[in-house]
Amino acid sequence: MTLASEQQRGSTGRDFVRRREAVLDAATEIINGQGPDALNLEQVADVLNLKYQALYYYFESKEDLACEAFLRSFRQRRAALEAARAGEASGLERLLAFLRVELAVSRSERVRLSAMYALSEETLDKLHKVRNETLDLIAELLVAGIDDGSVAPCHPSTRALALEALLDRFVTLGPPGTREATTRAVLEIITQGVLMPGRRVPEPPRDNVPIETTLGYERDLQDEEFARFQGVLRTATIAFNLRGAAATSIPEVARSMGVSKSVFYGYAEDKEELLYLCYQRGAMMLDIAQRMAVMRVEDPAHTIVLGYAYIYRAHGSQAGPIPVFNSLGFLSPPHRRVIGIQYRAVGRNARGVLKEGELTGHFRPGAEVAHRVFSSLLTALPRWYTEDYPLSLDEIAAENQRFVLLGLAPR
Repeated sequence: MTLASEQQRGSTGRDFVRRREAVLDAATEIINGQGPDALNLEQVADVLNLKYQALYYYFESKEDLACEAFLRSFRQRRAALEAARAGEASGLERLLAFLRVELAVSRSERVRLSAMYALSEETLDKLHKVRNETLDLIAELLVAGIDDGSVAPCHPSTRALALEALLDRFVTLGPPGTREATTRAVLEIITQGVLMPGRRVPEPPRDNVPIETTLGYERDLQDEEFARFQGVLRTATIAFNLRGAAATSIPEVARSMGVSKSVFYGYAEDKEELLYLCYQRGAMMLDIAQRMAVMRVEDPAHTIVLGYAYIYRAHGSQAGPIPVFNSLGFLSPPHRRVIGIQYRAVGRNARGVLKEGELTGHFRPGAEVAHRVFSSLLTALPRWYTEDYPLSLDEIAAENQRFVLLGLAPR
């Protein structure tokens, strides 16, 4: 029986709850598959064989629907955390029990966090409150593990953010067969890390040279026109990261930079082209950081540590920030193809280093999953990092690298 025919029988009790959940499932699928900008009541209604006006019986607006989808995700995650916390096993075992539950859910049950930032500030405030409660519970399990010796010492809040980023990245794990294999690989990395036993974590760069100099960028900034162009792209990237492309306007970005909107139109014909240039700039930053790491060392493990350290530094420098991939759907198909090619090349380079590390005995098998784990932590950084965070970007880079290389369990 279709949702539409069920509606004719009335909308009370369990039927109402079931239909409302079906609406939330459809909305979650659309957001995860096509991005938050693609969500509209008409599309949800089409999926459920309804007239879109019928959805107003369950939700007041698209914003209300999206907000409830996120709240449902956080509530279900909190319930899984509460169940894990109530156990009597070690902190690590309870944490892994929670992670197994989360990695097993379908893409219609959890909304990816990258979609959250397209919502209004009022809605975001509500969601952040619930989200922070789940992060606190994850950190609590980590502290329990540190206290009982099952988890190696770490910065619990940063590690909780890393685990959240992993879960967000692996919302879409694919069909059941692939899902099970990927889940095992992810849990193995979370527990034991990618670095083979007996291998030491390489030291991160200890120099205090500005990342602009490291990336060969500082001299270019001496050119006034180039510096202004980079300032425009930096300001626009920050705005797109915070609000997404659909909710960001060029006049707003110009006001935040203290210039007229005509300055922006001097570099890009419209918002879509401006977003395209921001993504291109991010790809160039990642590529240069990778090249610098490869040039300085030959050890694959050291290359990974240096590369990610440079990228984290670049995020907080004039060469940053790293762009969030929450607005790719806003790009025109030709621009989307170009950006896809550029970022896939960066990904291939990283996977190549990880694969080389497998062959030299530095890393465990599974370069593809390891790369996805590393990249999930990196791409989540712009969504939560602020300058008043208790750790510096170098410290966050080192914390995340120790996590992925060594895992949670003590060595």
